[in-house]
Amino acid sequence: MWNKLSFIAYLASLTTLLVMLFRFNPFGLSGFALVLGVFTFGLTGFLFSILSNYFDPDKKQKKNKVQTLVFYIGMIVVFTGIMTHIMHWPFTVELFIGGLIIIASSFFVKSEQASPEDDLLDDQM
Repeated sequence: MWNKLSFIAYLASLTTLLVMLFRFNPFGLSGFALVLGVFTFGLTGFLFSILSNYFDPDKKQKKNKVQTLVFYIGMIVVFTGIMTHIMHWPFTVELFIGGLIIIASSFFVKSEQASPEDDLLDDQM
């Protein structure tokens, strides 16, 4: 469920971004309202992605939830840096570098150890 909501929020963010870039504004919204819409829908999509990581049942693939959470936090910081760059606000480069460092550090988070009893079939004999 959260995964589908995340996809809808990403589509809304992309649609708002395209409205802003192509200057096709059927509702007469201001530029700040459009930027705020892109930012809000994008962060909502990230939030739903994090929630889908923890609450959507996915038994086929085991995920490292801590690594995914750290990665998403880094993506939120990078996305905030993109929005501050578009708005010509300060601290753009610092947000980019900080977000990229967080994303890079997420790859060094250890994966969860599987218990040795999970895949032993000899115990059943």
